[in-house]
Amino acid sequence: MSFKKYKILILLFTFAIISCEKDDSNNIENIDYSYYPITVGNYLIYDITEINIDKPLEIYDTTKYQLKEIVESEYMGLSGKTEYRLERYIRLNETSSWQIYDIWIVYIDNNIVVKVEENISYVKMTFPVVDENSWNGNSFNTLDKTDYTITGINYSDSINSNYLDSLLRVEQINEESLIDKKEFYEVYMKNVGLVEKFEININSQPINGEPIDISVPIEQRITVGTIYKQRINTNYY
Repeated sequence: MSFKKYKILILLFTFAIISCEKDDSNNIENIDYSYYPITVGNYLIYDITEINIDKPLEIYDTTKYQLKEIVESEYMGLSGKTEYRLERYIRLNETSSWQIYDIWIVYIDNNIVVKVEENISYVKMTFPVVDENSWNGNSFNTLDKTDYTITGINYSDSINSNYLDSLLRVEQINEESLIDKKEFYEVYMKNVGLVEKFEININSQPINGEPIDISVPIEQRITVGTIYKQRINTNYY
């Protein structure tokens, strides 16, 4: 190979590398983060329903209240990333006063959203959002690997008796057998953020030797379990 041809190949290779770097940079800059907007001062209010069942102990408790999550401030975290302080308040109803409940943290690291809940970091979303895209939601903590998957994108649905569009559904856990059911998912709305969070973790077992009717849906024969429903109050977003 002549020196001239060799020099041309080197130049073409160098140009290709530079072009790829520029493309990667542009891709990061042009990512649409609108399903997880974070702006200091913004807040959302949710209607919460918590159900706790323990049939052997005759416990059937349902608690309802409201939750407000506000992006209180931003600061430079120890990791060198901009972190946002989320102050969470609760009240029994719209006539009650807000009381501080806890403080969480959220930050975006290039193409992922990390939310620190009760000192546990979860990867809530990855960008760009693509239908059926999957990732390990526990990759930033010590819990077992859990695959989060986008199972719906840019769809419409009724949430809390309100019709919402431009939705994104992230399935976190979906396991069911004849005696157990565990389903966790979150729904996000473009330019709003989280609009629904649902968690059900229930078990159905015989009590005092009495058999269970497995032809009946497990939700109707719960022995022990919890159900958590968090839905956006559309008067406050």
